[in-house]
Amino acid sequence: GTSGAAGTSGAAGTTGAAGTTGTGTGGSGARACAPASTSVISDFEDGTGDEVVQGGRQGWWYVFADTNGGSQTPATNATGPIVAAAAAAPLPTGDTASCDKWAMHSTATGHAASNAANYEGFGVSLAQIIPPPAAGSKTKNPFDVSAFDGISFNIKSGSGTAPPIWFELGNTETQPAPDGTAVNNAVDEYNTRGKLLSNIGTTWTTVYVPFGLLAPRYLPNLTESQCSNSSVLCQAPAWNPKSLLGLQFAIYPQFSASSLNYDLWVDDVTLYTGTNGLATVTPTGGTPAHPFPVDGTVGSCAKPTGASGKFIADMYAMWTSTFVTGSGTSTRIQRPENGNDTVSEGIGYGMMIAAYMGDKTLFDGLWSYEQAHKAAGNLMTWCIPSGGNSCSATGGSATDADEDMAFALIEAGKQWGGTYAATATSLIGDIWSHDIDASSLLPTGGSNYGSTSSKVTNPSYFAPAFYRIFAGLDSGHAWGTVATNCYTAIAKVANSSGLIPAWCSNNCSAVGSNGGADDSVYQYDAHRVPWRIGMDVCWNGSAVPASGKTFVTNNANFFATKAASGVGRIVDIYTLTGAANGDAAPNSMSVVGTAGVGAMAAGNTAFVNTAYRFLIDATYTPASRIPDSGGKIAYTYFNATVGLLSAMTMSGNFSNF
Repeated sequence: GTSGAAGTSGAAGTTGAAGTTGTGTGGSGARACAPASTSVISDFEDGTGDEVVQGGRQGWWYVFADTNGGSQTPATNATGPIVAAAAAAPLPTGDTASCDKWAMHSTATGHAASNAANYEGFGVSLAQIIPPPAAGSKTKNPFDVSAFDGISFNIKSGSGTAPPIWFELGNTETQPAPDGTAVNNAVDEYNTRGKLLSNIGTTWTTVYVPFGLLAPRYLPNLTESQCSNSSVLCQAPAWNPKSLLGLQFAIYPQFSASSLNYDLWVDDVTLYTGTNGLATVTPTGGTPAHPFPVDGTVGSCAKPTGASGKFIADMYAMWTSTFVTGSGTSTRIQRPENGNDTVSEGIGYGMMIAAYMGDKTLFDGLWSYEQAHKAAGNLMTWCIPSGGNSCSATGGSATDADEDMAFALIEAGKQWGGTYAATATSLIGDIWSHDIDASSLLPTGGSNYGSTSSKVTNPSYFAPAFYRIFAGLDSGHAWGTVATNCYTAIAKVANSSGLIPAWCSNNCSAVGSNGGADDSVYQYDAHRVPWRIGMDVCWNGSAVPASGKTFVTNNANFFATKAASGVGRIVDIYTLTGAANGDAAPNSMSVVGTAGVGAMAAGNTAFVNTAYRFLIDATYTPASRIPDSGGKIAYTYFNATVGLLSAMTMSGNFSNF
């Protein structure tokens, strides 16, 4: 069969969000019978299942397993199909209906999860060459499913909860010769796209797998031996609906730490059109004026091909379930990698996200939390400790969070009316009083920082797109001048590659440090600069100085060049000379997503599409194969949050209403 080879396992990743899988209850007539349609791949009602002729396709069901022992039913057949046409088995008593009496049933025992080389499962080809050709010859042809939006099926475990199942779609690009073109085990060979199915129990479940959310089995990166060859495209093969060879229900040690044994029933495998399997966002606390998804324009900038809020609704569900905790006035965004503490930037991000998602309940809860933890005026203390971490609850505010909250309040007023705009006006006044240097008219680091002439500041705190909006509510202060001064400062410290240090000093005329090891390089704080400047260029292009457009152009060109041989070659931390920093790691949603917004402003279409696709892949890939002892890569607070904001921006769901 087309099983995965050894060496592709890695750390457990994130699974799909709740709410994307429909559930049946079992029993007579509980499942709708598959319609007599060309979209049905197999309903098994011929009682055999060996040759798949439904919908004009030709193929067969098969089982596959490693050669390390164990047993499997039905028995395999070296020539291809299951022996004696035994794919279809009579449904158990109580599961049958008048038109539904047969299903695929396969079991396996004796395959140890402790052996990384083990694997097993069953699958079906869609364009099999029949009769079987000579050994070493092509056995399958690609099948075009571009007219469909996904695949659905009914599935259950015959005994207990099944191990995690990688439902995978094998394409020409992910299979080796003779059927495919894949050549690198660490990059494309068996790096199938699919969906991880967890907690499949003993009642029938209807699963929808949208093609738009198909994630690779792992994310290649430059630390892989194959990616050390600069001629290798170091990224997962793209989903190609025109080259589908078949589908498999696979059990791999990569996803199962205990047992690979399974007892699975599958029925009514069907191609479908529509939005089944995509999460939806239901407004809470009131009806928003701009319900999600808006999918609007991004000012003067072109969106990535295919970008839509329907593909990031699941991302929002995952984000809330992972990082939002508490209720009412205790609602907050936690950082699991830092003792579950809460920083004001997380509250600001959460308020912006909630406003655009129409989640008034979350928005109000986060603002209540902010009000319970004030540092100066209405500004929030930058960090609230939890779980014994070392952040200080007396450190004053952080300017970026203050600005984000004010902007979020403005957008909330446009969504729900009420007093949000008045509250935003008050907060903007506090920002001017506590966060803006009265002499340089540049943002400081926060309410405890003092003058920018003698203290460091952070270029990623510069939010010129927001300042232009603040000016509409607070005409008594020179917000336009602050925006202009930010661009002057950025031009002083950004280099020709569009890389900028996280901190700067002396009114941002020189590289600075706030005491962190990576403060003087392009790191996670600095990632946000192309996002913030990119938004200003897209929303207010004619008002942005040439230096701002030069910055996003240079930044986009730098990352596009890195990604030309694969997005897996981009790392999260760079020195200002463009070299990977000593503690750099690949596959960061934060660095790629924010650079993607900058590329959108720069008109670098190729990288815009690459960045957006990577955000989807990195969100839904179940195991990224990245060592993450430091907690900064994979699905962590900063990567997931900034990645979501970047995806919202690129899809036209983060804008100035």
